[in-house]
Amino acid sequence: MSTTGLLDTVRELAVGLLDAAAVPVLLYFAVINTSYLLTVVLAAVEVHSQKNRGSAGLAGVGGAPVPGVSVIVPAHNEQEGVVTAVKALLTLRYPRHEVVVVDDGSTDATLSRLTEAFDLVPIPRAVPQDVPVHATVHQVLVPRDGHTRLVVVSKDNSGKTEAVNTGVNAATEPLVAIIDADSVLEPDALLRVARPFSDDPTRTVATGGSIRPVNGSRIQAGRVTQVRAPRPWLSRFQLVEYLRAFLLGRAGWSRLGCLVLISGAFGLFRRDLVVEVGGLDRHSIGEDFELIVRLHRHLRDQGRDYRLAFIAEPVAWTEVPESPAVLGRQRRRWHRGLWETLWGVPGHAPAPALRTDRAPRPALCLGLRALRPLPRSTGPGGGRGRPRRRHGRRPVLPDVPDRRLRLCDLRRTVCHGSGRVGLPPVRALA
Repeated sequence: MSTTGLLDTVRELAVGLLDAAAVPVLLYFAVINTSYLLTVVLAAVEVHSQKNRGSAGLAGVGGAPVPGVSVIVPAHNEQEGVVTAVKALLTLRYPRHEVVVVDDGSTDATLSRLTEAFDLVPIPRAVPQDVPVHATVHQVLVPRDGHTRLVVVSKDNSGKTEAVNTGVNAATEPLVAIIDADSVLEPDALLRVARPFSDDPTRTVATGGSIRPVNGSRIQAGRVTQVRAPRPWLSRFQLVEYLRAFLLGRAGWSRLGCLVLISGAFGLFRRDLVVEVGGLDRHSIGEDFELIVRLHRHLRDQGRDYRLAFIAEPVAWTEVPESPAVLGRQRRRWHRGLWETLWGVPGHAPAPALRTDRAPRPALCLGLRALRPLPRSTGPGGGRGRPRRRHGRRPVLPDVPDRRLRLCDLRRTVCHGSGRVGLPPVRALA
């Protein structure tokens, strides 16, 4: 066969393949862009409805009986800013909240500076093992005055996940807020994220707020006093990404009842349910994403009616990477957490099959989730804005039952409809 004939054959084959793929590709782009448009419309409706409630809603929350909140702050070698951060958290606008700082085996002056700043004294208090934790707790300290609602737990270094689980065990309020030590909260942050628990106390199990990059902004006494755009272009691109992901993405999915991620930088949860599902998975890199997926699955398996809500207001600020190398490490960690959560890791048993003896999920949620690109393990604002610091080496721990989901299970789990069995009111847990 001559060269010309070979080229004609290849050309005809290529044209045939392109003709065969043209219609499916066109349909895919039509459907996915329609889903994007629908998400934008739903996000606009959700943000507008939250804006209408505005300050009147906040005043109602602040004046009415609300469930108490324990703010959990895992800290490892945070001597430079831990005192300022804790002071800012103690002055948050909320009727009843406590701050639980978990010193995860810091090797610097983190514990001593907290002790000096708040006049801490040890007390004979045992931390329960509601969530299994393998690290040893050395002591529990509280302010000498007996009025400041601060608890500091000192433990061996075993990583952020076990530090958070220790904080959940030490918490005394029915709601727990999980934040990063370097997160900066707005003064009314707790009021905003707790509002769904007051509006719908029987169904709301977790809420999350919008995260914004703090790079370039001015911070004084643990508060953002002047908002500025970041100077590096890489950080500016991430600012646009965060705005799109939260105000267009999560707001829309929250309106549909398909919220699958609450940022690890700031989220509010019912403590009893976090204990029920075993706390954060110490084996998971994307522990915030994995916890929400596990909550979805646990509640659906029990046939409960529940709700996860997203609050569009900028309630938390975090630092984002300013160099390509740091950004690359952060995104690799996010995607590793995604794969681990969806498919599990070698050495763990496969996830058991989900129950199918209940009403089908909304077809719209299933279709959109199946057609949308795979979500990131944490996405913008999931976990720290910058790559998480390793709190020492991860200890070798015994095998535990696998809590991860396969992709098919996730798509059957994340979109929840109306259940049949309601949850007990949160206020009754106080």
